[in-house]
Amino acid sequence: MNRIIKHSNEEIDRIRGNYYAQTSYTGPLGLEEMKAFLAVLVNSAVSKDNHLSVRELFDSEYSRSCYKSIMSSDRFEFLVTCLRFDAKETRIERKKLTLLLP
Repeated sequence: MNRIIKHSNEEIDRIRGNYYAQTSYTGPLGLEEMKAFLAVLVNSAVSKDNHLSVRELFDSEYSRSCYKSIMSSDRFEFLVTCLRFDAKETRIERKKLTLLLP
């Protein structure tokens, strides 16, 4: 899990400059927040809310309000965008070594 957080934070640092203002949802990811992010994903699957868009998922009219109590929809969307499982800058080198990489 720490490796995912490390690579996700690298991506956050890379794209944070693309945002007009430094908002509260563009900060670095920590272990507790990663667990909360995974809890939203698991809860949405268990509650069969995983077919909803992010806006519907965090809208209390369409789904349960527990998602909003965990994190904001903007932060959730930002983390989905930034979630990384590997080091982006080493992909080309790894592709040369491993034929299974896409």
